[in-house]
Amino acid sequence: MSSARAVKLQSVPPPRSPAREKLAQVIARNKEAAHAIGKLETALREASQRRWQARSALERAQEAAREAREAQARHVIDSALGEAGSEPLSPEAAQAAIECAEEQFENAGGPWRRLSVKSNRTGNETVSGTGSFPLQSNG
Repeated sequence: MSSARAVKLQSVPPPRSPAREKLAQVIARNKEAAHAIGKLETALREASQRRWQARSALERAQEAAREAREAQARHVIDSALGEAGSEPLSPEAAQAAIECAEEQFENAGGPWRRLSVKSNRTGNETVSGTGSFPLQSNG
C-alpha cells in the first residue's frame, strides 16, 4: 500500500516588474499627496474662519470708535450745560482697540494667507507661498 503524501505548496507571488514597482510608488505618493491636500484644505478652512471672526471683531471695534467719538462730543456739550454723566470711552481707547483688532486680523490667517494657487496652460495647478506649511503626516 502506497501512502500518498500531500504536499502543501506555498503560493509565492512573482517578482514585480519594474513597471509595477513604479506604479506602486506612484500610488503611494498619490495617497500621501491626497492626505497632505486634505490637511491643507482643513487648515485653510480654519484660517478662513479665524480671519472672518477677526474681521468681525475689527468692524465692531471701528463701530465702537465711531460711537466713542460721538459720545465724547455729547459729553463735552452736556458738561458745558452742567448735565454731564459718566465719562464715555475715550477715542484714544477706542483707537487702541482698533489697532489690536487690526493686528489680530492680520495674524488670523497665519502662513496660509500667503498662499497662492496658479493654473498653468495644461490645467495643472501649483500652490506657492511663503511661510511654514506643516503638511507632514503624523502617522
